Amino acid sequence: METIKETSGGSVYGFASPFSEFLGAFFPWWWGTRSGAAFDGTDPLTGKSIYGQTPVFNRILEFIVQGRDNGWIHPQSASANDEAIRALFAEGEVAIIPGGNWNLNGWQQTHPDFKDYKPFAPPLINTDTQLGWYGATPGGAYLRIGATTRYPEAAWALFKHIHSKEASRRYVEDGNGTSIWPENNDPALMGTPAQQEYFEINTANTRLNPFRYNPDMAAIAFPPSQPDEAATLQGVFSGQLTDIDAALKELGAAKDASREQAFADARAAGAQNVGFEYLAVQVQFPDYDPTSGEDYIPGQG
Repeated sequence: METIKETSGGSVYGFASPFSEFLGAFFPWWWGTRSGAAFDGTDPLTGKSIYGQTPVFNRILEFIVQGRDNGWIHPQSASANDEAIRALFAEGEVAIIPGGNWNLNGWQQTHPDFKDYKPFAPPLINTDTQLGWYGATPGGAYLRIGATTRYPEAAWALFKHIHSKEASRRYVEDGNGTSIWPENNDPALMGTPAQQEYFEINTANTRLNPFRYNPDMAAIAFPPSQPDEAATLQGVFSGQLTDIDAALKELGAAKDASREQAFADARAAGAQNVGFEYLAVQVQFPDYDPTSGEDYIPGQG
């Protein structure tokens, strides 16, 4: 970061991220996934928050403070949205930004002549060995057919269409990611060399995770905690929060308290199968090892 600042004479910032957006503010937290810090900040053994319990998140926030104090982070990170940050990168004002395939697709629309960039995976933090992978769920996990639907045939037709081999091919061609059908992952379908590189990185760092759909849990609308990840990151970047350890512990406690209240409300409304144990993946799937680097197949570990 300092080299970027010095060689550019201060005209190029080393890093930028949309800290002001709720989703964009999650980008830095997600850096920790490859280093063993769970993607959603939840301990797979207990279902409770790991904020304040792993030094990986401390190091991420320490980098934010270091970058702010050394002038490495573009000041618009405090207020700009993700689209604006992508434009700063394409226009040469910043050297590194986080994101995903939407960055590449976005530049094709807003900066079609911009091709001088290279995707890379987040660096490992406090470890030389990869300890975590970004998760993918079995096909259809986020699209479900209700047991009481009055139109089961129509619902199945839509489900089948969206998860068809042809739809998956279009998904790849549109630059969204890789397909469960290997033949759809033809480099000829993957657009630019940068998109092909992104797909390779994405595939190398993604594994199939266990997933169980629980109607009682799915009915819960978890409210944002106070503070949430975005507020904590913004507070650290602005200098309002100076004690990182305390900030992370407060965040973890707030996340657990918010979820506990949501569980209590659900139980009061008649739900039974709710609680932290249903967020604890390794309680439901005791043979699942998130550090193995293997796709999870029930019964095979």
